[in-house]
Amino acid sequence: SFVDLARQFGGKPVMDEVNAEILSRPNAVNGKYAQAKLAIGNIEEQFPTSLPEKIPLVGRAYKASEAAFTAFQYRSRADVFDKVLADAEDAGVKLDVKAIDSLSKFINSASGRGDGNVTRQVSKLQVLFSPRLWKSRLDVLNPGYYARLDPVARKYALETAGAFASIATTVLGLAALAGADVGTDPRSADFAKVKTGNTRYDILGGLQQNIRLAAQLATGEKINSETGKIQDLGPERGFGKPSRLDLLYQFIENKENPVVAYGTKVLRQTDAAGNPINPATEALKLGIPLTAQGAYETAKDQGSLAKGIAMNIPGTFGVGVQTYGEKGQTKAKASAAPGEGYSLEQQDDGKYVYKLPGDEKPHV
Repeated sequence: SFVDLARQFGGKPVMDEVNAEILSRPNAVNGKYAQAKLAIGNIEEQFPTSLPEKIPLVGRAYKASEAAFTAFQYRSRADVFDKVLADAEDAGVKLDVKAIDSLSKFINSASGRGDGNVTRQVSKLQVLFSPRLWKSRLDVLNPGYYARLDPVARKYALETAGAFASIATTVLGLAALAGADVGTDPRSADFAKVKTGNTRYDILGGLQQNIRLAAQLATGEKINSETGKIQDLGPERGFGKPSRLDLLYQFIENKENPVVAYGTKVLRQTDAAGNPINPATEALKLGIPLTAQGAYETAKDQGSLAKGIAMNIPGTFGVGVQTYGEKGQTKAKASAAPGEGYSLEQQDDGKYVYKLPGDEKPHV
């Protein structure tokens, strides 16, 4: 499916070809795809705005990208469903209606399409950004979800979860060995992210945010990913400081679809971080892909457009890429020497504590 992804940038003709190929398979002909309610066919959520389609050149790339993503999802789901049924047949396992229904739920959730009455209603409102993806990530993290699956589907689901956890741990471990910073505290926004300079890479496909929120709500503490300072969310937090409820509200606000999020920013006159916004600039961003916006932010931080584009290539393939933080700190750390108003001390765990001129507290 990944190899086909590039070819599927051909747009509608290739989308039609993919659908025709899937519908000609035995499990489509005998009705098992429909019986299982496998999420294939014209079922993806509508986009909150069609503005990018109307922009010259950008519109073609936008529609081609949408077709590539959708075709990739359909083919992946059909391939996995076919393989699971073939494995069961080879093992002499007869799958009843309940087992097939469980398998389809697992395949749909694993590929980012959660389901449920509430999820369907929220999707129709088009207020949140990709609510089905959010529901699927909650399913994957919920032990009760696995308990409710049929034994055959549960086996595949647990194997998949275990394999994903192993691969993610390996990637993060190798990144740490290569010299990158890898967040280990779930109370921080940098948890399980690979950080180089001010750029973070999230390889967990939407799982990290839910794990972090759960840890912050459970402990009543939040760690600032830039300063490392622990922020109390409990009764002792002090007047005007955010509570657990504020944190939950902010989390949901970050799930708003782009159009609703724009309205929120204009009404408040700031972004989610409290920075002043320009309504015209924010409106322009609605038609610019997130990957391009990320490349721009990284380019500003790195002082090089080429670096900004190169460092955001993983974002094209599903890795979350974010660049934020004070640009001067990293450069000062690299160029200043102890004795010039800059101190550096290595801790027992191998990390360094440094303090720059004007800093009230040291940084790790």
